[in-house]
Amino acid sequence: MYTIYDYGRLDNSTQYQNYFPRTLGVNLALFNNGINVGAGVSVDFLPFDEYEVYPDFLIRAHPLKMLTQQNRMVDVSLMLNISKTPEIGFGLSIPTRLNAL
Repeated sequence: MYTIYDYGRLDNSTQYQNYFPRTLGVNLALFNNGINVGAGVSVDFLPFDEYEVYPDFLIRAHPLKMLTQQNRMVDVSLMLNISKTPEIGFGLSIPTRLNAL
């Protein structure tokens, strides 16, 4: 599961819709988590309680995980998000155990 939060929308604190993530989707890990492919929907909140929904696709690469074939390691992530507009990004992948509790 992934979400994308648009920090650029926080400049207007009077509108309630600026505090919600705008994208929600699911992803599939391939090649020992070296490549992630995701699909979901994005929502743009418009004035007068209207909204616009459109598809969202995500491709994320973890180069070190791909080379070493170890999926439980710290790595950088390179992302391409294709939605209303194509966007690129990077991040840090930190392994955690979701079932640790």
